[in-house]
Amino acid sequence: MKWISTLFKPESNPYPQMDTWLMRQFAAIGWLKFAVCILLVAACVFIVLGILKIRSPRTAKGLSRSIKDVFSERANDKQIASANRFIWKITKFVNNSVFALPDYKRTYINYRLHRLRVTFRGNPRRINADEWNAAIQLRRLAAILLSVLLMFAVGFWLGLGVAVISVILLGSVPLMYLQYKLEKLNDELRDSFPDFYFMIHYGLLAKGSTPLIHSIRAYLRTTPPPEMTRFLDSCAGYIGDENGETEESMLKIAADYRDVPEVLEFTRLVSQLHAGANITEGLLGFHTQLTERRRQVIRKNTERLIRKANISSYFIMLVLVQVVGLCIWFMFIPNLSGARGTFGI
Repeated sequence: MKWISTLFKPESNPYPQMDTWLMRQFAAIGWLKFAVCILLVAACVFIVLGILKIRSPRTAKGLSRSIKDVFSERANDKQIASANRFIWKITKFVNNSVFALPDYKRTYINYRLHRLRVTFRGNPRRINADEWNAAIQLRRLAAILLSVLLMFAVGFWLGLGVAVISVILLGSVPLMYLQYKLEKLNDELRDSFPDFYFMIHYGLLAKGSTPLIHSIRAYLRTTPPPEMTRFLDSCAGYIGDENGETEESMLKIAADYRDVPEVLEFTRLVSQLHAGANITEGLLGFHTQLTERRRQVIRKNTERLIRKANISSYFIMLVLVQVVGLCIWFMFIPNLSGARGTFGI
């Protein structure tokens, strides 16, 4: 490979009339083209590996695992697509039947599904009220078929009882569960809301000198609870850098959290503030209300810790009583043989 060094540092030529260094440069053009082609092929390979998300192409095991992951993701996508088509067909059939949801109930269920971010198992897409209703009706149909089999196989009254209980439970329990989960989320949001408001209270008293979006982003860096984080993300999405703290943005936030009183009062005050109204008394009253809420949360947490401590002390006392009782018992036993006879060993 001596010719490579001579490309950059020509040797002394004893025959000046024949410049061999320039000739060697022309002779190396083919090798340079070959090297450029190799680099282009290598770049194309890495680009393709990046598109296919193959992270470890250095070993055959890593390459095979990456390829397997790609095919499994494609198979999963096909399963999700086929499941969505099945759900849409069932939903369309139910919506065209007498089991379709009325408008008021559709709005009621959609709000809860949106807040809880409900999805079908293995499917990242969020469901709506019509799909929820279709799934419930499909389960009712399965329960009725099972009850018919029980009527013929076991007894008429048993099958009838299973059918009636299944229809009633499937009509009420899922909605009760949604409401229970939503109340837990609301309690979490209400418990953590005072901390956020106390941070922006004096900025609102100063006629909103600090943009609300900046305060939201600053508070998000403190890692608030999950539901509070989702609330602030929703606020940041509606307000943004361009929309601003307009009445329209506040109405959208209030619609998404319509059953949380603190959020409704907060959006009302911010809307009035940017409409030019004097809301000093309202802000002070809201601050007092949230302070009381904060005291209630602290009191509730303290009582819960006291209950846990009391339960732990009860268990400790029970163990101590057993130990003391055994010690007293063995003090009155004259020898080990008596203990054996007493315990039957």
